[in-house]
Amino acid sequence: MTGSYRNELISLAKSAGRKSTSVSADLAALLFPKSDVIFNDRMLSNIRQSMFNLISEIETELCRIATNGAGATNQALLEIGNAASGGSFDLLNDAGLLQDRDLLNFLFARTQEHELQAQMSRTRSPEQLDAALLEHLDHHEPMIAEAAMGLVVARSKAVINGQMYLTVAQLPAELTHKLAWKVVAAVEKLSGANPEHLAIAANEMLAEHDEGDSLQNKALRLAQLLAKESTEITPLEKSGLNLFLAQIALGSGLSVDQLVGFTSEPK
Repeated sequence: MTGSYRNELISLAKSAGRKSTSVSADLAALLFPKSDVIFNDRMLSNIRQSMFNLISEIETELCRIATNGAGATNQALLEIGNAASGGSFDLLNDAGLLQDRDLLNFLFARTQEHELQAQMSRTRSPEQLDAALLEHLDHHEPMIAEAAMGLVVARSKAVINGQMYLTVAQLPAELTHKLAWKVVAAVEKLSGANPEHLAIAANEMLAEHDEGDSLQNKALRLAQLLAKESTEITPLEKSGLNLFLAQIALGSGLSVDQLVGFTSEPK
């Protein structure tokens, strides 16, 4: 056995040893799931892609602010900000920092919500599903009409060509804060940039975040205004999923995510 071949085998053995714990954990999760929820391939793909998109968006925005306004001139930051290179997702993933319960619960809720919408769309046309919402656009009360338009716009940004598309604007403030500082740590390690510059950029980015722009909050806003006129809930087949869930949540005291979670339980 040549020296190079032996070294290659040793390297492979070390790599396999490092992964052995992860392999057993993955196998155990598949063999002994702790919930009855079934995740299809489309849901898993949506969750993975959404997680990657969120981290990448935060990373790019953080570097943009840092290089434009925080006094940082680090070349690596410029490259990451211009998407020429960037590895925050891989770094955080390897460190296990993306296995965050709040993040995973949020992504699950959004993905399950998307699945429900897709199921409804198979039996009803968009016009049927949006009948009540479109009527609200011409409501005599300007605040309701404005809220309805806000919901329409938010939904158009969250679903593009029938595909789920999550952005940081959809994140709750607490989750945005948590992810932002994880990305700060990753970018600092990747770029060697001054941590003070990155901290300034992160605080500026967080100050600009408005969780009221999310699809769920836009729906809740409209539901709250409609509740002042009538306590009657618009039927699902006319209100559309987002407004219907918001109205149920408002009347029950539960959150939209809790209601969505109920729909994933076996019948």
